[in-house]
Amino acid sequence: MDEFVAPHVGQLIGVDVSGEMVKKATARLAHLPNVRFVEGDGYTLPLPDASADLVFTHIVLQHMPRHVTRGYLADVLRVLRPGGDLVFQMPEVGQGTPNDPPGDDTFEMRFWTEAELRALLEKLGFVWRSVKRYPVEAPGVRFHQLRMHCSKP
Repeated sequence: MDEFVAPHVGQLIGVDVSGEMVKKATARLAHLPNVRFVEGDGYTLPLPDASADLVFTHIVLQHMPRHVTRGYLADVLRVLRPGGDLVFQMPEVGQGTPNDPPGDDTFEMRFWTEAELRALLEKLGFVWRSVKRYPVEAPGVRFHQLRMHCSKP
């Protein structure tokens, strides 16, 4: 996805918890001068305060324990410039969705309600913008992927 976004932004910084994935992405997109990748710890963003106009995350937060997600979203607020946007995806609680896995499980998904996410984001200081729902059907479970958009005042 980074390769398609890069021509439309001044600078793109990809963050991954895997040093190996950072190396592979760096090599794959070395031809793009405005793209770089950095390794993060999965709890915070390795970026300076108020340094980003947009933070986008897809199929990442759903695997984090709830307390880690809360801390990560607080850190997103730190790195966003005033007026900056956060766009992310999270699976919504639905028919047959399972309860949260054990806290140390970073593979299975955690499902949230829109109300839970909106309350958390507003408590952290974000301004709510929008949500869109995309249906997902898998064996034994039906739910929506929520695409959330909020911003830093």
